[in-house]
Amino acid sequence: MLENELRGLPERVGAVDTQVTAVVVQVAEFREEVRDKFEEVRAEFAALRKEIKDGDDETRRLMRVLHEDLVARISLIDRG
Repeated sequence: MLENELRGLPERVGAVDTQVTAVVVQVAEFREEVRDKFEEVRAEFAALRKEIKDGDDETRRLMRVLHEDLVARISLIDRG
């Protein structure tokens, strides 16, 4: 009985080794996919931050223009 079990052992170990190798390959592929997606998200986030900063800069510029215009109008009113 033990001899029968031991006789099939190399084939079973080989099958387990093949399965483990397949899982390792799948995990490596998954890690690469996750890394790629993370880089995409990071790039999109950086682009969004730049877009927000550019919008903030434009808002500040427009606020300065409006402020200068308001100061000029108040000055004209004061002069009569």
